[in-house]
Amino acid sequence: MRSVGQPEYAVPEQYRSRLHRLGAPPWLRGVFVLILAAILIGNLVFFTLGLLGSSSSRRYVVLCVVWIIAIVGLVLLVRLWRAMVPRRSYGALGCIAMFSPASVAKLQSEWNGVVKMRERMKTMAVVAFGSGAINAVALQGVLYNLPLLLAFDVLKQALVCAKNEGKFCCKGTGLGALMKASRDSLDWISWTKVHDGVGRRDMVAHDGELFSADQCLSDIELVENQLKAWGVSSVAA
Repeated sequence: MRSVGQPEYAVPEQYRSRLHRLGAPPWLRGVFVLILAAILIGNLVFFTLGLLGSSSSRRYVVLCVVWIIAIVGLVLLVRLWRAMVPRRSYGALGCIAMFSPASVAKLQSEWNGVVKMRERMKTMAVVAFGSGAINAVALQGVLYNLPLLLAFDVLKQALVCAKNEGKFCCKGTGLGALMKASRDSLDWISWTKVHDGVGRRDMVAHDGELFSADQCLSDIELVENQLKAWGVSSVAA
């Protein structure tokens, strides 16, 4: 029995990357299989009508053979559909199970660290303002850039989990590459906004750029909402 959160393709894990190398999105693969099914059924109807209108004494034997071949073909098409078209599983609350239970637990633990860090930064910012520090505003901006980096690190881990579980295929390991490869395969609230946030994350990590507290908190909330949409949320300590 297939449990909630298992990979969504009815093929062994070692073959999933080969499946995604087809390069076509799941909906296009589904259309392809449906076209094959329509061709098969159309030919079945054509031959059936032709044989029923025939006066040959062996028409019923031939008709049985045609139907057996058609049934076998339909069975193969069903197996092809299950292999090529993703099947979504649903949890107890009706939410789409994006990750396996083990991945959800790991990601929730990682996101808890982001939440705790964000709350600590808020406390430090309040203390800085309360003490009348001259550079309190600048300090506040610096503080929130750290949980920003942690938030996008959890997003990267989530995409790696999705990749390993067969949701999409990507040769690269960087966050930018994972984002681009998963754009059409995963359910994004706003891929463009998250991608822009990744750009700011890269500027902080690689160029030493610092963003305001409002911008950092907005990006962290963006990642948080996306993870929640995928079934990952923080757990109260």
